[in-house]
Amino acid sequence: MQLISVACFVVFPLRVTYAAPAVDGAAGWLFAQLRGFDQPFNQAPSLHVSLTVILWDFYERRLPRWTCAWFVLIALSAWTTYQHQFIDLPMGAWLGVLIVAAMPERANPKPKLASAYLAAAITLTAFAFTVRGWAWLLLFVAFPVSIVAAAYWSGNAAMLGKKNARMPFWMWPVEIGARVNAYLWTRGTPAQTEIREGVWLGRARRICERHTFASVVDLTAELSTNAETVIPVLDLTPPTNSDLTSAAEAIESAPKPVLVCCALGVSRSATAVAAWLIATGRVQSAQDAIAEIRQKRPITRLNTKAQKCLQQWCGGRNEFGP
Repeated sequence: MQLISVACFVVFPLRVTYAAPAVDGAAGWLFAQLRGFDQPFNQAPSLHVSLTVILWDFYERRLPRWTCAWFVLIALSAWTTYQHQFIDLPMGAWLGVLIVAAMPERANPKPKLASAYLAAAITLTAFAFTVRGWAWLLLFVAFPVSIVAAAYWSGNAAMLGKKNARMPFWMWPVEIGARVNAYLWTRGTPAQTEIREGVWLGRARRICERHTFASVVDLTAELSTNAETVIPVLDLTPPTNSDLTSAAEAIESAPKPVLVCCALGVSRSATAVAAWLIATGRVQSAQDAIAEIRQKRPITRLNTKAQKCLQQWCGGRNEFGP
């Protein structure tokens, strides 16, 4: 944390462009003590805030939830010094989150994808600090892109912050990019395809679209949907055994017609539907399930990793009957 912060101070030195306001009385004496070590250089990201985030990640599992208010006050106290401005707080929190993600307790990293997103985030951030002015807006894109990198590095889809089938506002730039990508890849193809008996496979619908299905099982980690059941899986990664079991059970118990969706409706959701076909005895093998789905929805793409995960899951599944 210190190495990264100091590197930012050296490479991108920022200065406070206005004089500290005069304060007198008791408060003036207190601020005079702070000015003994205040400098005219703005310090972004704030080490104070970064350390607070890292400590909170450790203590929030060991202390009552209300103690988070104390950590918030610690972070806000950085504003009591002249050399800390607003930008230091979100950037300090940003660095703290990335440090926590870099050292997960249990990791299933996807280093190539993590490196690609991290490189994009670093490029956007460096451009913002170099050009400044309007370029500061790029930080609103760099932050969610870096969180995606952290999610791929840790293998933890929950880092994207999706709750109740909705993405948090700070991840909207990534969601917009995912929507555009899905449109470009699937334009001119059916949005949804019925596989069997009221089970439909397709791309995730927008929140504003009319709800034409009785229920939705959502496999995306990066899109907001109207789904009743969400099993978040990172894009370009296969579902785990636990994901496939949960998806198969959710599809079987969901009111019909049910839409099983991911961003494109060609990989994550297809693997989930294949697991449902196998678990309910509608097909006898992974190959049969994949063949049936491809016949009915030709744009389906289950890569080698997805097929291998499905076959491994088949070996240890518990059938629950059609």
